Amino acid sequence: VGVLGAGGVTNANASGWRTTFWMQAAFHLVTVLGLVLFYHPIRRSDYPKMSLKGYIWACDPIGSVMFISSAAIVLLALDWAGGA
Repeated sequence: VGVLGAGGVTNANASGWRTTFWMQAAFHLVTVLGLVLFYHPIRRSDYPKMSLKGYIWACDPIGSVMFISSAAIVLLALDWAGGA
């Protein structure tokens, strides 16, 4: 629906991408307002207390660095392939 709507707005006017941008901004605003107004999860007290080092290791820094470096290498390889 989003692609068809953006295509319709762009076909209606040469500068339709601006309308698409503002529509997307409105959708994001409605989403944020909906989350702020209606989403109130239950607070849980059973989470363990962790130190800063515990929080860092919970985010898996080794796996994160490996993922970022491998994604960069794949993007570099796709760029060098030149669409072949």
